Amino acid sequence: MSQTQPQPQPHSKTKPLSPPKKKLIVLCDGTWCGMETNTQTNIYRLAEMIMGGHNPFNTSPTNPYIDPVRQIIACYFPGGGIGGTFLEYLFNGATGSDIDQDCEEVYRYIVQHYTRDHEIWMFGLSRGAYTVRCVAGMINNCGILTLPNIGLCNHVYQTYRSRGQTDHPADPNMAKFRTLNSHPVPTPVKFMGLLDTVGSLGIPYLAPGIGLDFHEFYNTEISAVVEKVYHAMSIHDRLWGFEPCHAVPSRGRLGPNFEIHERWFPGCHYDIGRQRFRFLRNGRTFLERALGFILNPLSNVIEPNHVFADVVLKWMLNGIALHAPPNTVIPSIPGIPAIIGQLETDMMNPMRNTGNGDIYDNLPAFGPAGRLWG
Repeated sequence: MSQTQPQPQPHSKTKPLSPPKKKLIVLCDGTWCGMETNTQTNIYRLAEMIMGGHNPFNTSPTNPYIDPVRQIIACYFPGGGIGGTFLEYLFNGATGSDIDQDCEEVYRYIVQHYTRDHEIWMFGLSRGAYTVRCVAGMINNCGILTLPNIGLCNHVYQTYRSRGQTDHPADPNMAKFRTLNSHPVPTPVKFMGLLDTVGSLGIPYLAPGIGLDFHEFYNTEISAVVEKVYHAMSIHDRLWGFEPCHAVPSRGRLGPNFEIHERWFPGCHYDIGRQRFRFLRNGRTFLERALGFILNPLSNVIEPNHVFADVVLKWMLNGIALHAPPNTVIPSIPGIPAIIGQLETDMMNPMRNTGNGDIYDNLPAFGPAGRLWG
């Protein structure tokens, strides 16, 4: 119930409203999502909105999108497997072997651009959601390094992964590390938008000499450095690797400013994120292009349900609107209300693509030359 605020007395001193904080924005896409596959997921669409129509694929940690009027810095990070050779594309995408590199790259970007005038907004899909949650854990452990200490980024990640008691966030050793090396900001992450986090048991990867192992969260709690969390989860996915990883509140998250909004949505994992997927990417070499020329006509494409994806995107935009002043995270033209209005119109369109549905009973049909098998 709302309460009437007391009116200031004629000669009372009222505290002036502080200006909106600058925004440092992270957008991490899902596995095999990026320019090479031209997969325009809900994370890509959010990035495009935030960047005012600028192509997110053209950003990088050293060349982020900067809008001095809205006071934002934003960078889109493609999903796992993107950016390497064809074998790296297959191996890293399938095994998660580049997750260490992903986490450290995002954290380093934050260190490079963060000031005490910034608040951080993080968005992630699938393994990208896992990545931003790990990065929040790194910040919880070690804080955000000041720029002269950027060389410690790998140490921060290794400390986050450590099970040693002296590397626990509450240990005096870590408190001393944060005091000496990091910005003194207790809750630098204003908003975390997650689309179907994977990795409740960790991200599977192949360890040399060991075999299948798992990159695990330090824990599945949302760390106390994050203020608002919105997490959309798929209610219909049944692949073992996509078991839900809930956003559990940390015991240190106290007070009215800390919120976790977690909601189930209809559809499979790829519907939540709008992941249109074909096994082979756009070729980077002559041999890869030749292989694609032969196999792509024989391969099926996983089509997401765009109505389900629109519902998720609308929910996330409503969350952003609640916690960001107008013309900050999303430009005022067209503005969040206009974008949501268009999404609602699209949802009602009877010609809207509703995708393949549940494909898990016929997975071989969506592999290379899958039309020959299913």
